[in-house]
Amino acid sequence: MSWNALSIPSTKRITLDGNGANVTRSGSTSIVSITVNSGGLTRVTNFKFSTTGSGYAPNMMVKVSGCTYSTATPLASFRIDHNTFNSNDLGHIFVGCQGRGLVDHNTFTWAGNNEVIHLWGSSAGSDTGWTDDVAPGTDAAVYFEDNSFRNTITGGYYLGGKMLMVYGARAVYRFNTIECAVIDVHGNTPRSGRWWELYQNRFQLTPTCNNVDKWYQIRGGSGYIFQDSIGSGNLGAGTITFWQDNGKSPSTQDHVGLGKNQVQHPAYIWQSQTPAINEDDSACGNCINANRDYYRDTASFNGTTGMGVGPLASRPATCTVGVAYWATDQGEWWASRSGPDGQLYTCTSTNAWSLSYTPYIYPHPLQSGTGGTTTGTPPPSPTNLKVS
Repeated sequence: MSWNALSIPSTKRITLDGNGANVTRSGSTSIVSITVNSGGLTRVTNFKFSTTGSGYAPNMMVKVSGCTYSTATPLASFRIDHNTFNSNDLGHIFVGCQGRGLVDHNTFTWAGNNEVIHLWGSSAGSDTGWTDDVAPGTDAAVYFEDNSFRNTITGGYYLGGKMLMVYGARAVYRFNTIECAVIDVHGNTPRSGRWWELYQNRFQLTPTCNNVDKWYQIRGGSGYIFQDSIGSGNLGAGTITFWQDNGKSPSTQDHVGLGKNQVQHPAYIWQSQTPAINEDDSACGNCINANRDYYRDTASFNGTTGMGVGPLASRPATCTVGVAYWATDQGEWWASRSGPDGQLYTCTSTNAWSLSYTPYIYPHPLQSGTGGTTTGTPPPSPTNLKVS
């Protein structure tokens, strides 16, 4: 069977289940294009996607558009799950809107230095994503969880594919395995990615990719990085890089540690196995500073600088505005694990601590959700699909 493209309209709540069907794209049109339904969940599951053609953003294998964003009102959502994506060096998923969604239990395989995931919070050049609020620890983001990302390129150093976010996008990457690839918050476009929560991910090399220079390339916005694990091997610097690109106007626009309307909104890093944070900010006159734009945990935390980790009872009584403390004996968000999972407190005024962040429940509730209803006997799954 062959089709030119499949478009799921916004008026339908549809689950598109490929039942393991192989779908190959030979042209440059997206295989599946989703316009998110205002009334419920749209789901794409159980396909084996591959390509012999070309396709860069926005025309990646699966394309999502039409979602809207609110921190308060439940909105439409989408789920892309239990698929395989395979390409030489071409894009897999494009999300061109600011909305709620879950991408889970997929296997992404490629060989090259391209961006296989593209998240655009709004249209190119739009300021929208930088003039509204974010909602940390809620479903108001695109979630990537329980996926496998594998770049099979030969070589190393900078030759790692990327999972990219830009134009005010919000994303959460958690509980993924990432091999020879980089989480990249873009910054050299008119507006950077806005908000990121990156935790419980495992980074490792492959037999053919023997070196990387960074695992996180963060070029703007703010968020949290915590509890990652780094595999063994020649990892180069193995750093988190906070990078301010050339060409911004002003040069400090959207840099790491800024939020809505360019107001200070620090990032926090704790229990990360990356050995160092690299500040690559000469383009803005060294505008990215520790203990202002970002805070990292320290073994001897006393409430003055950095941040601490431990039981709530060990949190210092005094604190300087901006520091933070991850209380390991508070918060319940990891459903399959018994006992407390941790919560973040920040010092919001001198010697005053406030609860600021609890991660969203894991697994994401959409993992047990469905996309609409059907009646009667479903049609048989298509076979030997080819998109031209």
